[in-house]
Parts: sequence; structure tokens; C-alpha cells
Amino acid sequence: MSVEETQGYKETENKISYEEIDWDYIKQMALRMNQNKDKYGKGNWQLPLPLETIEQALLRHVIAILNPSILDPETRQQHLAALGCNAMILNYHIPGYENTSK
Repeated sequence: MSVEETQGYKETENKISYEEIDWDYIKQMALRMNQNKDKYGKGNWQLPLPLETIEQALLRHVIAILNPSILDPETRQQHLAALGCNAMILNYHIPGYENTSK
């Protein structure tokens, strides 16, 4: 590296970019997971669960988004966060999914 260079370089080609992620939505999902932790216990979502149970929960939130009820205490935003969390949990439990963080 010559003394004249004023800016460093970091390889970015073929690297994952996170610039299109809505971090406010990720925060909503994190808040939802924290509520679930209080309800079910930390790490419960990683314990063996029947896929149908997760799919049914996901479907209930989709229906609540598409057909909101006045009697439903949750907002569409909360249902969307729950939908994201359930999709993450389903993805985790799909047979053949390898959790590399273990």
C-alpha cells in the first residue's frame, strides 16, 4: 500500500447485503419473540414442534391480516410480526434444515 492512498478497501463482491432489510420489522419480530419467551420460556421455539402446529399458527395470523376483526386485540402490525416469527420457526423446523449456529 502506498502512502498516497487515502481510503482503505474491503472486498464486497458476492457478499450478502443487508441494505434492503426493514430493521423496524426485525425489531417488531424481536419484541414478539421476547413476549413469547415470557409466555413459553427462552428457546422454546427451538424445541421439537409438529410442523402442523406452526403452520396453523401462521395461517391464523394470515387470516387475521386478511380479515381483521374488531374483537381482535392485536393490530395488523402485531400479526405481521407474528407471521414473520412463525415463518422463521417453521423454516428452523423444516426437515433437512441445518442450524449452523448450534
